[in-house]
Amino acid sequence: MSKLDFNLYLQELQEIINIDSPTNFPDGTRKVIDFFAQRLEQLGWCVEYLELDSKIGPCLKAANRKSTCYDILMIGHVDTVLPVGTVAQRPFAIKDDLITGPGVEDMKSGTLFMYHLAKYFTEQNLLQDANICLLINTDEEIGSKYSRPVIEDLAKQSKCALVFESAYKDGTMTKGRKGVGRYFVNFKGIAAHSGANPEKGASAVNEFLYWGSELIKLHNLAEGTSINIGVVNGGTAPNVVAEEVNIQIDVRMTKMQPVQEIEALIKQLSENPRDPRVKITVDGGITRPPMVPTAASEALCDIFIETSKELGQQTAAFRMVGGGSDANLTAAVGTPSIDGLGSVGDNSHSPEEYTILATYEPKFELLVESIKKIIKK
Repeated sequence: MSKLDFNLYLQELQEIINIDSPTNFPDGTRKVIDFFAQRLEQLGWCVEYLELDSKIGPCLKAANRKSTCYDILMIGHVDTVLPVGTVAQRPFAIKDDLITGPGVEDMKSGTLFMYHLAKYFTEQNLLQDANICLLINTDEEIGSKYSRPVIEDLAKQSKCALVFESAYKDGTMTKGRKGVGRYFVNFKGIAAHSGANPEKGASAVNEFLYWGSELIKLHNLAEGTSINIGVVNGGTAPNVVAEEVNIQIDVRMTKMQPVQEIEALIKQLSENPRDPRVKITVDGGITRPPMVPTAASEALCDIFIETSKELGQQTAAFRMVGGGSDANLTAAVGTPSIDGLGSVGDNSHSPEEYTILATYEPKFELLVESIKKIIKK
């Protein structure tokens, strides 16, 4: 008999998928949070709304009992990158063994797994000696800007963190992630005619080009560090010394050392422009530190690998990936963390987003049996 009430799960998944919930739409994310809060309260769990900022809906903390120490912290999010109106264009649907709809893969299906795990372990009376905490986030898609302190504090109170972003389409889960940094740089120079009086100008473009030539020296894919100046806006005409340029820089890294080098260079460049008449302002920084596998997190992976073999499933596998998640935050404070524990799918943030229907029940069984072992450790 399946450990997942799959018909009920699909009904509930349809309900939450068909609620528009972009990060910047608090009314939508609140509706999805209400959905989870009501059901977790019915289980008898301690539920707390976390009103962190008016720009986002409340986050939700739920635990099977009040405690300051948890055996497992489970994390998911309900915000999406998709604008209001997406549900009307392409609501929840099932076709040819695929479930589609806005946020199904990233990551409402995985967050719903968390509730059904709470439901299963509560109804089976398996939590007499275990403390489990669920955190459901409403600002993950903007780097957990407001919820980060909560995530870090709860991680410090927990023996391990399980994050329910989706697995890859081959079922592979996640044991490590690159860190993420975003920098927004404004160069403010002095406009002048490039032919009649160029000496009166201070070129924001020239200053930006100098920055680019220096920053790219720290771009090192072999070491897992990438620096991408992805957005450049500035200048007015070819015969005008450019007065202003704005750029956006994306940084990814597998270790923290390159971060220190990059930030030191940015500080040096901003404080010492080649043309002192150009004024430079820098905003942003590292939004997610790298999620680096440890012996303790590898041991969590081993539990899933061992359990998958015992269940006769395809052997569980874990990989390093480039994108960031809340697992970066939990791992960075020293809590053993693994990710990709949600449904199996692909194409997040796109109209082609999907999850694979046939994988839900086996994945849920793998989660149940692995979590039983984690609780007993």
